[in-house]
Amino acid sequence: MTKEMPPQGGCPHSFNRRGLLMGLGVAGLGAAMTGTAHAQVPAQQGDHAVTNAPSATVASGPVSPYGTHQAGIVTPRPAHGLFAAFSVLARDPAELENLMRRLGERIATLTHGGPVPQLDANLPPFDSGLLGPVIAPDALTITLSFGASLFDNRDWLAPHRPKQLQRMTSFPNDALVADQCHGDLGVQICANTSDAVIHALRDLIKNIPDQMVLKWKVEGSVPVLPAAADGTVESARNFLGFRDGSANPDAGDDALMGRILWVNAPAEPLWARHGSYQAVRIIRNFVERWDRTNLGEQERIIGRLKMSGAPLDQPEAGEFVPPTMAATPRARPRRWMPISVWPTTARRARRRV
Repeated sequence: MTKEMPPQGGCPHSFNRRGLLMGLGVAGLGAAMTGTAHAQVPAQQGDHAVTNAPSATVASGPVSPYGTHQAGIVTPRPAHGLFAAFSVLARDPAELENLMRRLGERIATLTHGGPVPQLDANLPPFDSGLLGPVIAPDALTITLSFGASLFDNRDWLAPHRPKQLQRMTSFPNDALVADQCHGDLGVQICANTSDAVIHALRDLIKNIPDQMVLKWKVEGSVPVLPAAADGTVESARNFLGFRDGSANPDAGDDALMGRILWVNAPAEPLWARHGSYQAVRIIRNFVERWDRTNLGEQERIIGRLKMSGAPLDQPEAGEFVPPTMAATPRARPRRWMPISVWPTTARRARRRV
């Protein structure tokens, strides 16, 4: 994700590093999601569809918001995305249920698409008009998550708090902005085009202003790459020029996802089952200094070849071949800051092995 960073500031608290937000499973949205399910774009397309760069031939039809898991978690990677944190104004269970019901209605409408209703010209228009008279589905997904503060500030929600839910920690050398830390409700919006993403955010803000207030947001994009002759698509590259996500687990492996991604522990509340913990961090890359670092050292820092993504000990191998750790050269310690806190424009940078 790309994002111009705000001025530096301070975040008032430091917490343990386990997740910032708890992803809702269908049980958490059950009261909101009603009606007939629409045609669904497959959530898993190929072993590495989640980390592949977006393809020019990606499906643009509707992605159903119904199912065991929320869309937008193991859905094929889109070209554009946005994460927005909201403050929730619900004061009691009835108001929170009403908020979730309204969100569910808007999510079902936006992801399905269709003609925009025409209202009296003396009234505000039904829709922003950003997408024209007909809303195209554009593979839109809207994924909801609850932040720790939603439970911290409401005693009546305390018994339903997910067991591992905590705020994101503050790490050494972080330059956090207090107004852009945490939130009660997280909304992740993804689609093939940036207009579809912004349209969905504007719709939610317009239709539910009495129960949720935007606190902060971050937008981003991933370059669309053509598929190779054999149909394979490489992983997208980050701002450091390396393929991003090479060592991510295979989202198409249901058994593996059941062990490491989906919430299924008996101690967790029933509503959270089939959801997932979500952590959100904005990471800045000091690309000016990085671009003056010699190629060999860049590759030793990342642990893979820059162009192919192959592990250093197997230069002729493919991107997804795991390295032999004992044979991988170690990078010399640097005197400047580590990758995760380099300042300047940001796309997610991940140290891969």
